[in-house]
Parts: sequence; structure tokens; C-alpha cells
Amino acid sequence: MKTNMNVEFEERPACVNHACAWSAAFGPAAEGCRAQALRSAWALAFVMIALSAQGQTLRFGNHRELAVPDYATVRIGPFYSSLSFSQSAGYRYTRSSGVGTDFLFRNHRGRIVEDGEELPLVSSLDTRNYLIVTRNMDLDVSASAVYSHYPFGTQEDSFEVNLAEEGMFGNLSSEVQITPFMKAFLHEAAVYRTDYVDTRGVIDQYGGRQNEYFRNTAGMDVDWLMAEDMNAGLSLSRSDMLPRNDEFADQECVSWHESAAFERQISPALVAGVQAGFDQNQYTAETATNRPDTSSETYSAYASARLTDNTIGSASAGYSLGHVKGSQDSADETAVGSLSLKTILTRELSQTMEVSRSRTAGFNSPFEIQDTASYGLEWKGEATSLRLSTALARVDPGWKGVSSYSDWTTALDLAQPVYVGLSFLDTVTLVLTSRYSVRNNGEVPEGVAVEALDPEWVEEYRTWTTRLGASFPFFFPDCSFSAYAEHTERTSHSGLLDYTRDTVEATVVYSHQF
Repeated sequence: MKTNMNVEFEERPACVNHACAWSAAFGPAAEGCRAQALRSAWALAFVMIALSAQGQTLRFGNHRELAVPDYATVRIGPFYSSLSFSQSAGYRYTRSSGVGTDFLFRNHRGRIVEDGEELPLVSSLDTRNYLIVTRNMDLDVSASAVYSHYPFGTQEDSFEVNLAEEGMFGNLSSEVQITPFMKAFLHEAAVYRTDYVDTRGVIDQYGGRQNEYFRNTAGMDVDWLMAEDMNAGLSLSRSDMLPRNDEFADQECVSWHESAAFERQISPALVAGVQAGFDQNQYTAETATNRPDTSSETYSAYASARLTDNTIGSASAGYSLGHVKGSQDSADETAVGSLSLKTILTRELSQTMEVSRSRTAGFNSPFEIQDTASYGLEWKGEATSLRLSTALARVDPGWKGVSSYSDWTTALDLAQPVYVGLSFLDTVTLVLTSRYSVRNNGEVPEGVAVEALDPEWVEEYRTWTTRLGASFPFFFPDCSFSAYAEHTERTSHSGLLDYTRDTVEATVVYSHQF
């Protein structure tokens, strides 16, 4: 799955999985066969666990405790549950202009399929359920379902099911304490949803193709606390990717991942270790017989440390071998690694810097080498929040007929409550979000006809989207009101990619916690 560098402002939280260091700053990702990228992000975060209040901790301490969850509103014996429902109704008007508008609508590109008025209706149901099975075992089952209806046909109706996010681990999960010094974590995550992705497999709500898919990931993580300062871990997972659109049939695959890690807490402020990871991708669609299966292995060392009272640093370094079934070439080798620093500058202000190189499963190629760099500055006051971020990603598919590309994105997010002081309205929250992104494509490979390629493969294009909105509690209990105006402009040397779009929307949301 890839991170979107041409980001849209999400109307509601989306299921997200990311592999790159800059992904957290820039929203959801598009699904190809991206199980390897998801697993790489999970493994890196698990073995390089965040700093605790006392110091760096081993991976063993990352397992959850068997205890009654805070979210529970219903209890029946050892069973705890919560259930919430929301319904929104609103008015939206969209107007597009420019040469590229005909290209978008004629080829069914982007989330909006027709300009004009719309009355979006969105229903969602969320539930979390927790069961204490035995003294040493629990079960957490969480699910979310969302149905969106657009009666005037300016956008496709959609139905999405997600075993709702439970932290970063999984959604249907079970924690098992095998012994006081050995713990196992069983997890499964199922998602059925629709994304809009460009020709590179990156989310693009404005000009991407509709990609409807089902994905299921199941796995197990086992940790053995060998001594007070030493931990050994094993992980195994399988991911099944099933696209519903023939256009994305070549993304259908079964992926396996195995990894082993050993780490030691050298001091209260430093944890270091080594890890080996193995991935196998089997492309299963009958129409994709020309797409070869792949496998890879990655070996790395890592460390995470509190460098000062206000700075946390983490680093990893290693190398990766990639194998393509049927290829006459020897294994493709590359160095991989990452470096990140997070500094608390003041009580309200913090900054994050990250660079990384990784190998992931490719969207149009067996593999991709991703080089990323990002910087983020965040202010969190008592009421005001502000985030500035910039990220650069260079992607090299390293495969015949597929060119390299880069994405650069700069973003601003501001939320400011404004005191009104009326009897029926105390505070209005103003929100400003703006993103500017640039896509640069590398030279077309020799022997490939430029005329036969989509302009997204060849041309550089820039996208600038700005949204100004406001929200406040509505006049009735459990109701809220929000409204926004958004302007999007995409420019390119190719007229097919040139267009502007203006959108205004007002929505009332009713939410109820049972």
C-alpha cells in the first residue's frame, strides 16, 4: 500500500496502512499487493517501540494487559462491549472547469463523477467487544460499517466494512500469556472498501481510478523474555488481497511474512537488536499469469534511544535481497535503513525528522525501492493546534518498462476554536487545511511508446488543495454541524491533467453512544 502524496482531505477516518517514514503525516494509502509494506511498517514499529516515561522498553512490554477496557459501556459477565451509531445528511455543490475535466469524467477518474448538487447521506455503525476468556487469555473483536448514498449520482454509492482499528496491531485479536515470560498475540484484520488510485498505485481522490477490494490479514507474534533485559520475538502473517475490479486483477495476491528478532536493553535509555524478515508474494489472478511471483529477505540491526531529556532517536541499517520467479538475473540487492529524531522544543511545540530507504512490493513492478525524507513541526496549545510538514519520496521500480518517479508534498493544518458566547452556541472551531504536491516522472524507458502511456506516467503535475471549514455543536443533543469550502487546482504541461474544482458542503451529524 502506498502513501498518498496528492492528498485529499478525508471526510471521515479511513483505514490506513503505511510503509514509508513520511506516511503518518499524509493520510491513507492505495492498495495493490501492499501486504509487505504493511508488515514492514508493523515490524519496524513493534521492534523499535516508542519511549516510555522511564526509558526505552523491550518489545515484550508492548503486549497489552488483560484488563477491563475503558471504552466498555455494557457488561455481561466477562463480556464488555460498546456500540455507537451516526447518521449524517448534508448539501454539497461541486463545479469543475478546465480541459482536464472532460478527461476525468469520460474516463471515470476521481471520486466525483459529475458536477452539480448532491445530498450526501452517510450511515455508520461501530462496535468494540472484549471478552476475558481465561485468566491468561482475552479476545478483542471490533468492527465498523459505513454506507454512503448519493441520490443525485454525482458520486458512486459505497459500502465499507472494516474490523475497526485496534491500535496498530490488528482488529480481531487475542492476547495469550503462555507463561509469565512468554506472550503470544493473535490478530486478524479484514477490510472491504473503495479507494481511488493513480497509475502508480498512489491514492488520488481527484483523478484516480476506482479500486474496490477486500483484504484480510491474519498473523501471530510471540515474545520470550529471556532475561530482564533480553527479548526474542517471532512473527508470522498471511495477507490475501482480492480486487473487485478487472482493471486491478494483477494486484490479486497471497502474501506471507516471517520474521525473527533479538533485542537487548543496554541501559534504561537504549534498546538495540537485530532482525531478519522474509516475504513471499504469490500473484493468483488467472488474468495476471504474466506477473511473476516474488520473494525477499531483509537483515537489519536497529536501536532506539533517549538522546536527551527532550529528544528520542531511532535508527536501523541493513540490506535486502529480492528474487523474481523465472528471472535470469541474480538476486537484486540494496541497502535499507532509517533514521528518525523527535524533539520536544517546548511544552506545546515538537518537531520530527525522518529519512529512510526501504524495499516494498511494487504496484506495476515486482519491487520498489523507496527513499523518503520528511520534517514535521507541531504546535498543540490548550485550544489551538497547528502542524506544518513536508515530505519527499523517490521511488525506483527497477523494472523494464516502468519509469521512476518522485512525490513532494507540503502541508499545513490549523484548528482554532473561537469563543462566541451565545446562549445556544458557545464555541465555533475553525479549520484550515492546505496541501501542495508535485509529481515528477522519470524518463520513459527505451522501447516504450510515449503515445501509448497515460499522461500521469509521463507528465509532471502539481496539485494544490485548500479547505476552510467550521464546526460546532448543533441545537439538539448528540448533533453537530460542519461546513467547508474547498478549492482544488491541478496544473500540468499536458492539458488532459489541467483542471480546477470548487466544492462547498454543509452537513448535520447525529451520533449516539448506546
